[in-house]
Amino acid sequence: MGPPRLAIFARALRATTGFVSLGTCVCEHLHAHFMVDQTRITLIVNGRSACTIDDAEMTDPERLAHGTTRWFVDTRYHIASELPWVPVELDALVMPLFSSRGVAGALELGRRAGFDHALTRELSCAATLISVRMAELGIAPSDEEALRELTSRQAEVAQLAALGSTNQEIGEHLGVSINTVKKHLKDIFDRLGTTNRTELAGALARRPPRDTAPPIGVTRAGRVRITRAPDR
Repeated sequence: MGPPRLAIFARALRATTGFVSLGTCVCEHLHAHFMVDQTRITLIVNGRSACTIDDAEMTDPERLAHGTTRWFVDTRYHIASELPWVPVELDALVMPLFSSRGVAGALELGRRAGFDHALTRELSCAATLISVRMAELGIAPSDEEALRELTSRQAEVAQLAALGSTNQEIGEHLGVSINTVKKHLKDIFDRLGTTNRTELAGALARRPPRDTAPPIGVTRAGRVRITRAPDR
């Protein structure tokens, strides 16, 4: 007999590198191994959803409405009688995802066959595994900690600065003014919790590989949809 499905799920989570790959892994494995019909995982930033990943049967406008603007459904573990994105023929299960700073996200599930006690207990363990992996990746519910993704231009500036390029050299390379480079560096330092180029180089070296931040709106990735809220 092969390993139990929670062990398989835990092993798959260890291979994830950021919220996008984690959420995609969650949707795929809960569907394939736990027979969950629809899954949605949401990253919460400042009490609101910042990014959701799901395999629900929804239109993109519905996904944008439910995935980027609505308030977090609950901060307590409970079985919900209905969720706005779950068809009435599916039973719904909602579980929060925690970090050391509080609620970091939500796992929302829909299943035609319902959730008996044994499956609910297993899925609760799965939610704990997800929370642990999010903590390992540094995903937390504040703007400073959540995702820690830089914009593409910020990433370019950060990499050049970490390699020792001066502000003038960075500006010439990217075709922007020195003042623009200084503004990017300030934003980068604030976002990564660093104060100078040496600390920046160390922070970039310590960071695990992350997913490229998805574009704002809905992005298709096979049967999974990634919905990113506009920056606030």
